[in-house]
Amino acid sequence: MFCFIFSIENEQLCIGVSSIKEFTVFEVVFGTASLRESYISFLHRIGTSTRPGKRQIIMSSFGCTMSASTTPRLMCMNGKTVFIPRPYVNYRPFTQYHKDFNLCYKLRNLIQFIEKWCLSYLTQRSYYDSYAKKVLHEVMEVSKLVPRSCRIYDTFFTYMSVNGNMQSSSTGIGKHIDQDDLLDFVLHIGEDSDDGGTIYFESKEGDRIVSTVRFVNGRCQLGNYGKIYHGTQAWKGNRCSITLAVKHTVLKFFREYGRKPYDDLITRNRFACPNKIFGCYKKLN
Repeated sequence: MFCFIFSIENEQLCIGVSSIKEFTVFEVVFGTASLRESYISFLHRIGTSTRPGKRQIIMSSFGCTMSASTTPRLMCMNGKTVFIPRPYVNYRPFTQYHKDFNLCYKLRNLIQFIEKWCLSYLTQRSYYDSYAKKVLHEVMEVSKLVPRSCRIYDTFFTYMSVNGNMQSSSTGIGKHIDQDDLLDFVLHIGEDSDDGGTIYFESKEGDRIVSTVRFVNGRCQLGNYGKIYHGTQAWKGNRCSITLAVKHTVLKFFREYGRKPYDDLITRNRFACPNKIFGCYKKLN
C-alpha cells in the first residue's frame, strides 16, 4: 500500500532571480522507511536508466524525450532537422515496464492530485502574476495537444524522474538549470537531514546562495528550474527525490506540427523509432 498525507506549509521562499519569485514548500508524507525503499527500487527497475553528467547518482526516467538518438526526424524548410518527441524506451506502450507503471494506482492518484494542486496554485497566482498566467495557459495546452503516451498518467507533466536509490551521495548535484523545463515539481523521499538541502543561486556566475531548502521527507518544491540556478549539497542517509516536469520543446513541437507526424512515424511503428529523416510534413502555422 502506497499512501500519502497532504498539507500546505506557510513557508514562502523568496528567490528574487526569476519570473517566479517564490517557491511554495509543502508536505506530502507517505509510507514507512522500508516501504519507501521497496517502492523506489521498483520504480528504478521499470524506468529507463539515465545519468546526466551533472548528477553522479542513479536516475530513472519516464515520459517522453527529444534528445538526439536514433529516432525519426523531420526536415525543415531551412534544411535543418527536428527530432520528434518519443517515449523513453521503458515507457513505450505495449512494454511490460509501461504496463507495470500503469498498475501503480496509488502513484497515479498522487501525481494526478499534484497536477490539480498545481493548477489551483497557478490559477490563484495568475490574478497578479503575468508569468504564472503564461505558465497556466501553456500547461493547459499540453493536456490538449500532447498525446497521452507522452504524458505521465494523463496529466500535463511530460517527464518524471526518480533521482537516487535511497543511498548517500558524496557529491550531491552541481549548480545548473534545466533549460527545457517550463514547470517543475520536486518531492523529497527519505530520512530528514540537515545536510543535502536544495540550494538556489543568485546567478550562473559566482557562488552566492539565495536560499537553501532543508531535506524533509515529503517536502515538495514547485517552480521553474529552467530559470533558477540550483543544485543539491552532498548528503548522508537513505533518501531520493521524484521530479515531475513539463518540457517546453515537447509542447513546441506539437504546437508547430500537430499530432500527425507523431502518429504516423512513432505510434504506427509501435514506438520502434527508426533512424530516418522525413520531409513530407509542414508546420501548421
